[in-house]
Amino acid sequence: MRESRVFAAERAELAAAREFVAQMGTLAGLDAAAIQHCELAVDEAMSNIIEHGYRSPGSDQSIEITCITSDEGLTIIIIDSGEAFNPLSNPIPNYLTPLAERTEGGWGIHFIRTLMDKVQYARRDGQNQLTMLKHRALH
Repeated sequence: MRESRVFAAERAELAAAREFVAQMGTLAGLDAAAIQHCELAVDEAMSNIIEHGYRSPGSDQSIEITCITSDEGLTIIIIDSGEAFNPLSNPIPNYLTPLAERTEGGWGIHFIRTLMDKVQYARRDGQNQLTMLKHRALH
């Protein structure tokens, strides 16, 4: 099953996006922990798009989320028309670095990578596309 929803690039839309992903996670047969991981990953990705991707005002400041359920689990595709940015190109932050010496940023995508089983980025037709997969637990 494949379903898409479009959300305004506003923080007020985060709860609706999480709810959509949770519903699709349930349909994909994910357990509660896996659904929560998906919700957190989507929340973080959308927050980054809202805060950093749409820096200049534009007419289409929306975020499309497509969820695909399969025997494997849940695939989540997040598409935005913001500035080109590959979050996977940043180095993984070192948690051993003292707080005073840490650079800003990078932690959100690190959490996404940790929470999800597979994360990929592509720039297609002037849009950012972040694809995340969460496997269904095998019983």
